[in-house]
Formats: sequence, structure tokens, C-alpha cells
Amino acid sequence: MGKSTSPSKPANQEPSSSSDLLFVARTLGRLFLLGALGIALYLGIQSLRNGGIAGCDDGGGCHQVIASKWGYLFGIPVSLLGAATYLALLGSDLKGCCSQIHALCRWMILGAAVWFVCVQAFIIHQFCPWCCVTHLLAVLGCALLWRRPSGNTLPLIGTATAALAGVALLQAFGPDRPTVAGGSLAEGEGAQVSAPQEQGPRTVSLHSGKFTIEVDDFPSIGDSKTADHVAVGIFDFTCPHCRELTEILTNMHDEFGGKLAVVQLPGHFAAKGEAIHRMLLPIWKEDPETYHQLADLLHEGTLQAAEADVRNAIGSMVEPATHRAWVAKHDPWSMEVLANSQAIRAANKEKIKTGKFPQLMVGDYIEAGSNDNPGHYYDLFKEHFGLSRATIPKLDISPATIDLGDIYVGAPTDFSIQLTNPGKIDVKMGRPQLLRGMRMKAGQGLPKVLRAGQSATLTLTATPPGPGAMNGHVGIVSDAEPALLRVPISAKAIEAYTLTPRTLDLGEYQGEPLSGKVTISLKAPATLGVPRPNNPNEFEVSLTEVEPQLVYDMEITAKPNTKRTGLHQTSVSVSLQPTTPNEAFPKLLRVYARCRVPRPEAPPAQTPPAPRPLPNKGN
Repeated sequence: MGKSTSPSKPANQEPSSSSDLLFVARTLGRLFLLGALGIALYLGIQSLRNGGIAGCDDGGGCHQVIASKWGYLFGIPVSLLGAATYLALLGSDLKGCCSQIHALCRWMILGAAVWFVCVQAFIIHQFCPWCCVTHLLAVLGCALLWRRPSGNTLPLIGTATAALAGVALLQAFGPDRPTVAGGSLAEGEGAQVSAPQEQGPRTVSLHSGKFTIEVDDFPSIGDSKTADHVAVGIFDFTCPHCRELTEILTNMHDEFGGKLAVVQLPGHFAAKGEAIHRMLLPIWKEDPETYHQLADLLHEGTLQAAEADVRNAIGSMVEPATHRAWVAKHDPWSMEVLANSQAIRAANKEKIKTGKFPQLMVGDYIEAGSNDNPGHYYDLFKEHFGLSRATIPKLDISPATIDLGDIYVGAPTDFSIQLTNPGKIDVKMGRPQLLRGMRMKAGQGLPKVLRAGQSATLTLTATPPGPGAMNGHVGIVSDAEPALLRVPISAKAIEAYTLTPRTLDLGEYQGEPLSGKVTISLKAPATLGVPRPNNPNEFEVSLTEVEPQLVYDMEITAKPNTKRTGLHQTSVSVSLQPTTPNEAFPKLLRVYARCRVPRPEAPPAQTPPAPRPLPNKGN
């Protein structure tokens, strides 16, 4: 019998392998990360330039998220920090090295995605589509590039969690970003209002006559026909800052009476804002009283700025058929008014480089954004309209200047400012403006309202991040006059200790332990605790007192793990206990050391032995 043979596959047909799927997955993961990197860089650069985001109008979800304090860390857009993390993950993946860094970046990216989605959902209550897409691409990239790191992953997860918790705390307790941007125009370019009159139209000319409006055509806070001074604002019912400013301006009108009125132009940065205006403007033309009732409900927050809710509220006050007839009659006018308001807003943006809401035009001055401190607007109307309050809240501050002298880098130094209300009316307090390196001490802030005759103490902590002069001012914000009181502050930050050398380089490990010494010289007497390296398996540390409580020698011995080549580093932390009680001295110092494990040399290639000659056999 012949030998049976199984049919063979063609030579060009190979079975699919898992390596092909792995190659596709890693390629997709890298492409997703590249996309996230590109978007993050774009958002970061636009934030630094204060530029607009494509497809997102000022005041929309993108702007509310990116321009908030949650979009920055120490003045750096968090999108740039994210871009650096994406780049590190890509680099470690392309080189196929640094598994610990690769894993740390992955956990930080996943944690950051969860954190910033929660910020948008529960704190800002707005979503930035660009940010959401960036996080989605980054998370997909992490999932597709997942690889198991060498060693235990729990410390990496803990490090990533601690880093993100630090970012969250710094953002939560850091200062709010400025919410107001404004600028003065050349004389005659701003809002020029015709004389008050009870009969006939009263007009406002904007941007050197490019736009002219009749005050009768629009709702206003106060009587814009007869008021001595008229400002023009652009408001959107869906904008919470617009609602806050409306409340402040209403209270100011109540105080100034017929001296002040504010024309309310309808503006919008989203489709739902435009839709609400188109429902309400016809009511303004036909039944101003009902319009004001609905507007008051929206400004108070009693009525949600949603199309369905507004439509239901209108239906409870106006017959639906009547409202439809009014909309059909006045909708062309409403569309023209809305387009004109958007054009005015665009012209304002050319002057002050932002188009966010609300906007306020006071004489030859334009301002965008909202300040929750009424004192800001009292100062504004006093400067441009000459309006003064009959009763002005007062605020006394002591001391008038603060000189902290020499303070140590990294050491929290407390100081206090006392505020007193010597007047007869209450003072509304805002959040103080602090220098970098300062924070309010826990439980030592200011009350929201400082009652007449009451005093309060603001306790602050200054922790200089580096040596050098620390000059500036602490800004006390209130509705007193002026709205911002500056307390000059000065200090000279000096190092509490010196390290010689600053970083100990132990050199290249050749199989024998490496040792070196760092001398610690203190500026003030202190006792040092037990030194603790962050990786005790590779570095051993001992401490010797050279000069009592002033000079110490730290000896560091390295026995690195030779399975991992390259740079090995340690951070040694030592607690400090100053001799003088309650002295503002750092509680901790750190010493850094490093060594290198070389790559093993490849064995020399062996030369194959020469072939032995064949014996010469004779015939």
C-alpha cells in the first residue's frame, strides 16, 4: 500500500496568529493616543493664547470647562499636563522599555479621565466635547496598549492616586480664575445715549455709530427712557452668570432709583438660548408685564432655562393659540434682534478679546464676564457715571502693610489680617486674592457678611516654593468702597538647609556596594529623625551628627538590583524637629542619590575552527 498523505495548504496561505491581532491593537492604541495628544496640545495652546475653540462659542460648555480654575494647575492648562503624560506613555510603548513608567502613565490617564468627567458633571455642570473626546481616545489607547509591568502594581496605583488627589486638592483650594475681562474704548466709540425724554425715541449708539438701538425696543432694568445714565448689557437666560449680574444690577437700580437703567439685549451662545428668546421676545412686544414675570422666574432660578419648561410656563400665562399668533407676527423681528445682538457681541470681542457672557457696556468701557462682588459694579458706575451710594459700606484693615522678614523655603509661616466694619451697614465679603504660595488656614477664613461694628481675623499661611523675594499684595474683596483693598506684603525666602552635594551621584555599579556622603548644614538648630529611603531594598542610609543640631553627615550605600539596567535613584526623607518651639521651620528634608547599572557586554563572537584538511590518500 502506498503512503497516505494529507492535502497541504498553499505556500502563500498562513494561519492567522495572535501576533497579527496584537499588532493591529497596538497600532490602533498608538493612533488613539496620538489623537488625544494632538487635541490636548491644541486645547492647551489655545488656553495660553486665550483663543477660541473651534466649534465652541465663548460661554459654551467648552469655555465653561477650559476657562475655569479646574482647567489649570499653577497657571498651566491641565491639557498640557495631559499631553505630557500621553507623550510619556507613547514613548515608553514605542521603545518597549520602562514598564513601571508605562504602567504609572496608564493609571494616571485612567484616573484623570474619571476625575475630570466628574468635575464636568457635578461641579461645573457643563461638558466640553473636546475634553470628553480627548479622554475617550486616551482611555482607548491605554486599554489597547496594556502590558503587565515588572514588579508589584499596587505602589504604582497608589502613586497615581496620590498625584491625582494632589491635583484635585490644589484645584479645589486654589484661587478662582478671573471671570471678568474688560477694556476702555476711544472716546465716542462706546455707548452714546441720547438725552432722557418721555416722548419720542431714545437711542443708544454703539461702536462709533455702527449699531443704533432704540431703548423702547428692549426690556430693561429701570426706566431706560428717562434714567440719567443708561448702560447696555447682553444677557442669556441659560447663563448662570447673567442671572447673578441681573440680580446685582436690580439691587443697584433700587438704590440709585431713576439715575440708572440697564438695557437688556438678548444674546445666546447655544441653540436653546436662542429658542428661549424667540419664545419670549414676542411676549415682550405684546404683553411686557407677562414677559417680566417670566424673566424674573428665569433669573431667580425658579423656572429652569429649558425649552420645554419655558413653553409650559408660557402656556400657564398665555393661551397657546395666542402665543403662536404672537410668534408668527414677531418672529422675523426677533430673529433680526438676535442677529444684531450677536453682531454687537462680535464687535465687543474684537476690542476685549473675549465674547463670554454677560456683557456690559458702560460709556466708553466694555466688560465681559461676571464678578460676584457687587462692589466691583459700584466702583464701575462711580468711575464712568459718577454714581455714588448714599450710604457706603466701610472696611478698615490692620495692619496696612505686612513684612514677614526672612522666612524659610518650604516652611509654612502664619500671619493675620484684621478687618473691621466701622460703618452702620453690613459689608459683603468675597474670596481674598492671594499670592502664589499662600493659602487660607483651615477654619480661619472670612465670613460672607461682616456685620456693622463686627471684626474678623483672616489667618493666612505663606509657604514659599523657592528662595528669593516674595513681594506683592493680598487683595481683600468686598462691596465696600473701593471693592478691592490691597495689603502690600513682602518677605525674603531663604533655604533652611544646604546639601553638599545637592544630589549624590554614586557612579556605576560594578558588583561591589557603592557608598557616598552628603553633608547637611542647617540654618537653625534642629534634631533630625531616622532617614527613610523610598526604596530600602537598593539603598541603605545612616546618619551621623557632626556638629550638634547644626551639621550632619548622611552616608548612602547602593546595592542596586542588577536585573534592571540603567539609572537607579532614591529619595531619602528625614523629619526635622527645630529646637526652638513653634519656629516656622520645614518639617521635612529630602536627599537624592543615584547610581547606574550598566548593560552587560555581549560575549565576543567565537570564530569557528578552521576545517581540518582531508587526508591525502594515494591511489
